[in-house]
Amino acid sequence: MSIDYKLENKRLEEFSGDYWKPKAGQYKVKAISEILESESAQFSDDPKAEPQPRAQIKISVLGKEYIWNFPRGKTVSSTYGQLVHLGSVKENLTGTEFVVVVVGEGQNIRFTIVAENL
Repeated sequence: MSIDYKLENKRLEEFSGDYWKPKAGQYKVKAISEILESESAQFSDDPKAEPQPRAQIKISVLGKEYIWNFPRGKTVSSTYGQLVHLGSVKENLTGTEFVVVVVGEGQNIRFTIVAENL
C-alpha cells in the first residue's frame, strides 16, 4: 500500500487541534466540517475483539474550535446516528448550529443532539 503524502498531510492539517471533552451540561455547537472517518480504537484487552470504528467532526463551541471524536454507532440514537440524521434533514452539517446535551462521564457519557430551527 502506498500513501499519498500530500493528501494525508492536508487531512492532518484540517483536523489538527484540541479534542472536545465536555463535562455534563448543555453546549451550543456549530459544525465546521462534515463527518469524517477517524482511526479505529481498541477498547478491550481481548485480542480477539474487533477495533471500534470511529468518526470525527470539527466543531466550534463558544468560539473555540475542537475536534469531536466519537464511535461510529450502529443506531439512530448513537451520537453518529443523531448527527447523520441532522445532516440528512439539513442536507449537510457544515455551518449547522445545534445543542448538545451531555450526561454522565467517562465510559458512561451520553450525548443528545437537539437541532435548532428544523
